[in-house]
Amino acid sequence: MDKVATLRTVHNFKNTCQNCSNDIEFPLLGDFAYGEIIFQTKDAKDFYIAVLIDNNTFSFITETLQRNKELTNKEVDPKKVLALLADKVNNKELTADYPLCPICGILLTSYGDNIRTTTREIAYASWGEFERLEPDYKIELIKKAIYQVT
Repeated sequence: MDKVATLRTVHNFKNTCQNCSNDIEFPLLGDFAYGEIIFQTKDAKDFYIAVLIDNNTFSFITETLQRNKELTNKEVDPKKVLALLADKVNNKELTADYPLCPICGILLTSYGDNIRTTTREIAYASWGEFERLEPDYKIELIKKAIYQVT
């Protein structure tokens, strides 16, 4: 699944960072965005949409977690693993921690969708590099990602 070239318009919402007290805007998907989530770059500056349904990489991750007894003992969020395996964009890695303050980089623990501001175009995340790998190497990368998120 490769949707990097496709953009989607989403609404930004105003929130105040509990760490730096700055008013910030970040995108949120509506209630009808079933099977989609937003990932952010680790530097908190850019956003990407990840489609979970019919995503070969996400399916491979969840199947690997179910089949591998060594991994089933860990409480792993497959979406966090998916973020770490995404293609880098402009040499930036994605994170599933969301939302991060784009000013101080701290994870917001409280945010809402009460104050809609502007819209923005967001690209879709992709996993082309991961999908070109052999299955055994994919499993090794999944294991490495799991240790980063647990």
